[in-house]
Amino acid sequence: MVDERDRAILDELKHDGRASVRTLAKRLGMRPSTVHQRMKRLKENGVIRKYTIAVDHAQLGEELVVFMLVSGTSSKYLDRRLLGNHYVHEVFGVTGEYDVMLKLRFPGIQEFNEFVIDFRDTYSDAVAKTVTMIGTIDLKKGR
Repeated sequence: MVDERDRAILDELKHDGRASVRTLAKRLGMRPSTVHQRMKRLKENGVIRKYTIAVDHAQLGEELVVFMLVSGTSSKYLDRRLLGNHYVHEVFGVTGEYDVMLKLRFPGIQEFNEFVIDFRDTYSDAVAKTVTMIGTIDLKKGR
């Protein structure tokens, strides 16, 4: 069971996954041994699966964010070629009219257009329809 103190630790780690136990303890007003034991338990219970990084996609030339909804026979288009494509960042099964939502990142509109044309050509027998939406603002970041 995750309590309020665990959630506070997790919130801090979401913002800075490299923060030391001592730093977390100071920020949260807890003893370092308490933070250490709670983090250990959270890892053992699978609540914390891994520590990772936050990437500035603009510096990588991946400023264009596109969400693509796809309807069709997902077992035919969710293959290694698509899932291994470097433009594909996340894949979600969704409910409703569509089966899958892809989160894609591109350097620009040209690469996006080429991806869509290739996707439609490659999977024409498996995809009934798509809807693409370009993300304009990350509301969490305010830009």
